[in-house]
This record gives sequence, C-alpha cells and structure tokens, in this order.
Amino acid sequence: MSNLVDMIRSLQRCVGEAADGVFGPATAAAVLRELQAAHGIDPGPVTFTHFDPRSAATAETLDDKALQAFLDFYLAANATAATYGCSYIMISGNRTWAEQDALYARGRTQPGEIVTRAKGGQSNHNFGIAADFGVFMGKSYLDESKPSLAEKVHRACSLHAASCGLEWGGSWESIVDLPHYECATGLTLAQKRNVFQLRGSVL
Repeated sequence: MSNLVDMIRSLQRCVGEAADGVFGPATAAAVLRELQAAHGIDPGPVTFTHFDPRSAATAETLDDKALQAFLDFYLAANATAATYGCSYIMISGNRTWAEQDALYARGRTQPGEIVTRAKGGQSNHNFGIAADFGVFMGKSYLDESKPSLAEKVHRACSLHAASCGLEWGGSWESIVDLPHYECATGLTLAQKRNVFQLRGSVL
C-alpha cells in the first residue's frame, strides 16, 4: 500500500508539478486549476489574498499583466522555501523613474552606499514588471542575518522562474542580483522605455 508521500508524488505527476512529495501551495494551486478546468469554472483574475500581506502590498504596485506570472512563481517558490523552514516574500516592486533616480543618487550625490547602477528608466522595476524577493524565517530577514542560507533558498526558488515566464537576476553575468525577478519580454531597455511611454505597459 502506498504511503502518503507516494500518493502526493503521484498526484503531483498528474497535475504537472515537481514530484517532491510535499503538498505545498504550488501543488494545491495546480490541483485547484485541474478541478476548475474539469468543471468549466473560470478561475477569474488574480486576487491579492493569494499572497502574504507584504507580498500583496508589493504585488499591487506591479503591472496587472505581470501578476499571474508572479503569483505562479510565488506559490511554487514558497513551497520550495518551506522545505528550508523559510518564506519567500516579495519585498520590492514598481518604482517611479523619480524614485529610481533618488535611489541612484545614494552613494553618489547623496549620503549612503551605492545600491543600484540604474537611473530612472533603466530598471525593469520602473515598468512594473520586476520584483525583489527576500528570504525570511519568521520575522528574521535572512539576507542580512544568514546570507549563506538565504543564497541557498534564492537559488532553489529560482528554479521555478523560467516556467513562470520570469528571468532571474542571479543568472546574469555582469551583475548578479539573487533576489531579483522580472517578466521576460525580449525587448531592450530602450524599446521598453518607448513602449511604456506610448502605452503605459511593456507587456
């Protein structure tokens, strides 16, 4: 007789999820989608109740067309983070171009350390298609308190990015940005600026 872990793995294979034997948020969401499809139920738009409160507040700043990709990633990533006893929280989303310029000024013309190389209009955060995630254990922010563990969680969670239509900043060669994810668009920054100014969205 199969044990519970084997049963969960079998279920995960049926709904197209990684068969890790853990019935986490990603598996639950996949099962729900299968049931909705089988009964012809329209799941409707993403609601912010799918996110924890901080992630929900961050998600509200994103382009509406980016929400499904980030929700899919959030659910899968948190199922993975849970295996480390952690949560994967969306801590930074959209920034206006003026906010980006103010951030760029730190360590240059304003006090503080340099935190970005991007001026206004040069960051995907300025288009509402990028978000940064933090690794938390309870209220403890592990990116600061336990960076080696946080890096392991970032790398493990990042494995879900591509299947959700996201690019991971940790895979970049010039600037490695472990917490960063953005919607894959195939457009250059210059093209994004032009499209965004014309339509208000690059998606």
